[in-house]
Amino acid sequence: MNSQSEILEREKRWSLIAGIASVGAVALFFIGQIVGRSGVGSPEGTADFLAALSGHHSTAMLGAVIQGIATVLLAVPLAYLFFAALGRSDRMRRGLIAVVIAGPLFVGIGSIISTSSLLSAADQWKGDQTPAVVKCIDEAQGDSADEVTEEQKDTCRDDAATDLRNDQSLTNLAVGLSLSGALGFLIALMYTSLNAMRVGLLTRFWGSLGMAVGVLLIFPVLQYVALAWFIFLGFLIVGWLPGGRPEAWSAGVAVPWPVPGEIRQDQDETVIEGSAEEVDPSAGDLEAGEPEGSDEGPQGELRKRKKRN
Repeated sequence: MNSQSEILEREKRWSLIAGIASVGAVALFFIGQIVGRSGVGSPEGTADFLAALSGHHSTAMLGAVIQGIATVLLAVPLAYLFFAALGRSDRMRRGLIAVVIAGPLFVGIGSIISTSSLLSAADQWKGDQTPAVVKCIDEAQGDSADEVTEEQKDTCRDDAATDLRNDQSLTNLAVGLSLSGALGFLIALMYTSLNAMRVGLLTRFWGSLGMAVGVLLIFPVLQYVALAWFIFLGFLIVGWLPGGRPEAWSAGVAVPWPVPGEIRQDQDETVIEGSAEEVDPSAGDLEAGEPEGSDEGPQGELRKRKKRN
């Protein structure tokens, strides 16, 4: 483990870069979404999505590249937190830094390749004139004299569009990179957040949320919670949080959070001796003379002391 001064010096040197990368990555992610969806709208099915992409190749690809770069940038604050926890812990494995970097990198590259695959499929999409759509509608028509319903046509279009997308040469590569990257991202977030919480760099709330962030990234609706966590991490690294940072950041060593019920070293450990039995307040007002009740128990002891005095 590095010395305390080396740890603090390294963290001070890279804190601003890591903090800006964390907050900037989230901003870039939303910019990429806006750029990528401009002109495309919100198509309902795969067929409509390919049709919308056919006239917006440049904006769709630009948006994908921006989002891919944003995802890769998330490796910077995550690696910073990893090394900060590593410098305060003997239990962490340094080799897992490769997973911390590879996870966001693979997800970002996978998203760019996936968009490229979609654009290739959009170029081959000819609407109802696509051979697979024509064949599907003909089979639905069969020998029946009834016209094919619009619902059946929509099903044929979406099935053909999905098959066309899956048949692209880059699809398997995009899926492989995205899945492996998502798994690596999940492991990196859980491992780093857990150990950062153990050494006192993250509170229990933010450490637990960080461990859940990897799972949240899988669900598009919950991705915003994950991105909010990275905004928090950026402000934490730079030291811009209103309540300040946990003590472990300035100490340069682990300052674990106390276990519930544990007495901290800075707390008063004075123990008051005595029994847990309730004492009758009226016992102190007895005058010398005939004692009431038994001399056993705390009230009896009080009466004996009063007699001796």
